[in-house]
Amino acid sequence: MSSTISDPAVDATPADARDERFLEVTDLVKTYPGAPSPALNGVSFAMPKGSFLVLLGPSGCGKTTTMRSIVGLETPDSGTIRVGDRVMYDDTTNVPVHRRAMGMVFQSYAIWPHRTVAQNVAFPLKVQKVARGEVTRRVDEALELVGLGHLGRRSASALSGGQMQRVALARSIVMRPDLLLLDEPLSNLDASLRDRLRIELKRLQQELGITSVYVTHDQSEALAMADRVAVMFGGVIHQFASPRELYEAPATLEVAEFLGKSNMLEGDAVAGAGSTEFGSEGGIRLTSTTGWHGTGPAIARIRVEDVDLHASAEGRVNEYPARVLVAVYEGSQMAYLVETGSGAQIEVVAQRRTSDFRAGDEVHISVDPEHVRLYAAPVDGAGTTAEPTA
Repeated sequence: MSSTISDPAVDATPADARDERFLEVTDLVKTYPGAPSPALNGVSFAMPKGSFLVLLGPSGCGKTTTMRSIVGLETPDSGTIRVGDRVMYDDTTNVPVHRRAMGMVFQSYAIWPHRTVAQNVAFPLKVQKVARGEVTRRVDEALELVGLGHLGRRSASALSGGQMQRVALARSIVMRPDLLLLDEPLSNLDASLRDRLRIELKRLQQELGITSVYVTHDQSEALAMADRVAVMFGGVIHQFASPRELYEAPATLEVAEFLGKSNMLEGDAVAGAGSTEFGSEGGIRLTSTTGWHGTGPAIARIRVEDVDLHASAEGRVNEYPARVLVAVYEGSQMAYLVETGSGAQIEVVAQRRTSDFRAGDEVHISVDPEHVRLYAAPVDGAGTTAEPTA
């Protein structure tokens, strides 16, 4: 494969169609020297102009390599990267970082402490030799957008962590990038500040309409901020979907185990007309209307918040008597561990205002068939796989 740097090709696709696939990554492969397996193994996805994509997964899944390949800090072995009508990378083209018109916000902020806030934000414009008056105007505008308009003359060394992160964001958006990439930018902040800045980042992205790619291992962050989420394991996208679809209908067992907190029951399934009957090793029999409709070894996934807890029998489907083993107060909610008569232990989370049970209480649990999601059990320890869901 040639590594020749050439002018980006121009796509003849109509502009409105290109906007729907503004960032397009196709069959991206990357293997680091000495690594036993590829960091990226055929990664493909597309996102519309102005949307917010989160690359989500555990450490080593390939999400940061994907981002670094998009911005030009890594050179893939093969594949194609397009932004709008420009080819950034393919087997004949490799546009250098400074010509990709992208902004990037790093985890470490990369702020110069000996310079003022305004000087930090102005730096990329001065490198581009933008006129002084235009620099001042755009820096002031960027600082106002991130809520730091009053701190332009302050030394960067006097800023808090949250303020430094905003400066790093302002320095990226001041360039008016075609694409904004953010590499775990909130991971160094405390929990309350992280929650607040998530909302501000999402608001700012929507206000500016900047197409953004955000890397994180934090599932709450991904679900709160994204229009689309790509969940990655082992250099492969297992699911590409909206946050709601991702959480409520995980495409693979790995995605189901990674997102949220669930009860995972091993057993056997028998497919029927419109539903599947599942029997667990713990003696629980369940009717399921979602997920895998097959016959054989299976795993049932039930979200802890989808288990209903009530004081007496109500004749519901998938209902069992149980006893509360542990009750934990968590402010707005209660967390329970209950045990059925057959010895199966189930975790339950319920809103505090509608649930007030204590350890030792006799209760009943039930779960709606549409909340029992089945997966074919992995064979010989292998993980389940599925094509990414668009």
